[in-house]
Amino acid sequence: MRVSRYRLQGARVLGMLCLLLMAGVSLAHGQGKPPERGGTIRIGLWQEPSTLNPYYATMYATNLVANVVLEGLVAVDPAGTYYPVLATEVPSVANGQVSADGRMVTYRLRPGLRWSDGAPVTSADVRFTWEALMNPANRVVTRTGYDLIEKVETPDATTVVLRFKRLYAPHLTLFPYVLPRHVLGSLPDLNQTQFNRLPLGTGPFRIAEWVSGSHMTFERNAHYRVSGRPFLDRLIFKMVPSREVGSAQIKTGEIDVLWNLSEYQIPDFERLADVKLAITSSSLSEKLVLNQSAGGDPAAPHSILGDRRVRQALQHAINKRVIVEKLLYGKAKAGTSEVPHGWAADPSIQPSEFNPDRARQLLRDAGWQDTDRDGVLDKGGQPLKLRLSTTSGDKLRELVEQLVQEQLKAVGVAVTIENVLPTVLFGSWGDRSPRKRGTYDIQMYSPGPSIDPDAYLYGFYHSSQIPTEANAGAGNNTSRYRSAEFDRAVEEARGTVDLDKRRKAYIRAAHLLNEDLPVIILYTRLFVDAYRTRVGGYTPNPWAWLGWDAQGWYVAQ
Repeated sequence: MRVSRYRLQGARVLGMLCLLLMAGVSLAHGQGKPPERGGTIRIGLWQEPSTLNPYYATMYATNLVANVVLEGLVAVDPAGTYYPVLATEVPSVANGQVSADGRMVTYRLRPGLRWSDGAPVTSADVRFTWEALMNPANRVVTRTGYDLIEKVETPDATTVVLRFKRLYAPHLTLFPYVLPRHVLGSLPDLNQTQFNRLPLGTGPFRIAEWVSGSHMTFERNAHYRVSGRPFLDRLIFKMVPSREVGSAQIKTGEIDVLWNLSEYQIPDFERLADVKLAITSSSLSEKLVLNQSAGGDPAAPHSILGDRRVRQALQHAINKRVIVEKLLYGKAKAGTSEVPHGWAADPSIQPSEFNPDRARQLLRDAGWQDTDRDGVLDKGGQPLKLRLSTTSGDKLRELVEQLVQEQLKAVGVAVTIENVLPTVLFGSWGDRSPRKRGTYDIQMYSPGPSIDPDAYLYGFYHSSQIPTEANAGAGNNTSRYRSAEFDRAVEEARGTVDLDKRRKAYIRAAHLLNEDLPVIILYTRLFVDAYRTRVGGYTPNPWAWLGWDAQGWYVAQ
């Protein structure tokens, strides 16, 4: 089911439903009677996180797990509406918590909040979170938005005042996780702290153990702010080698929930009586990220992919509809835009044209010819050969790679597949990750924007967000894309509260990406999770990962 990200028809009804579900009340449980407490639910996780500190993470699995431990000031419900979490209200001009010029935002924390060790949560924790993110010694993934905060004031223990250097329209996207000052405040940096593996938070659960390669156990947080929640005694995240192994285990009952199935698995699961699917739209798109730099230096263009004509040729050579129909049983949609859904999307954008003849012409125009008649184009003695990598052990991605390899071969492009572990593909600057360092040709994975596209578009494509030695690898612009026009568009969007102007700016930015092609968007994904019928209270959310509402989960039978 697709839901709009802002104003919806029937939003009041859906809003009430969300409130009931977030409160842990199952409508199928009879007259709103709360479920009984107790029990354990086991979740299959086919990517083991490298860290549980979301500010250091480039793997979605980190956010999935951290959701049950760490919380932020506000979050987004399934209807695309912000709701308060640690804050008492969502700041707005109407409630006086956002200044008329938008440069001052005030949050009021709920009284009596406690960390899972019993220590009080105060405004100093929010200020410390900002200070930690801005500390150059901390190798965080991005400082987008936080770098526009001039200072954080804490006039009392429950009041936080953010003063921005200039208006930052997507300010509600900041502080999705608050860090504990009393645990981390005395450390020179957060790069190697035990917290990154065993975080302490305010969420419904606390981590009890992490046995690498096996499981993570989370127990009920006795200091959770909602009385009687969570219902469960514990959650266990069990590491499984792949989606396929996880699929077998949920069918036999070894696990109760399986995160992030592929669309091609939907028909198989639809036939099961004791396993249900939770399916919702998403803004994630499986894409080919094209490195435009030579060895990570944005000033030195990639010898092949630095030419836009080559990138355009690659896109024309790929039949996205065949990928969707042949490998995904038509359950996904051919890729169109980096903002495929919601208030900032342009629904008129269509999938790129599959046109191998046009691809061959573009490659000829760029000087590539098959001079030695071996089926691979060459130029100046260099063959048109590219390396493609994605996460190993992912059957669907491997099949997509093979199809892309076959389609590109038809126009004279040789592709070598070199897959790596998720921890390698999404590694950090310190790990010398090829993605971060720019020492790759093409990578395939599926990032995408949240309810507000600013953090994604700015973080992944603004020229200031290219990881370099100077910024210690901060930023996610790993394609090394540089466009002054794109930069102006996203800066304009974040500098106004006029929603229509923001939308037009984001649409302009999306069109520029489609013209310049730092990525080729193959298909837009669905969120597909599987759960056994013994699991109650789970609600799919197109704007959050599984576990966003874990405080309301319960054992149904």
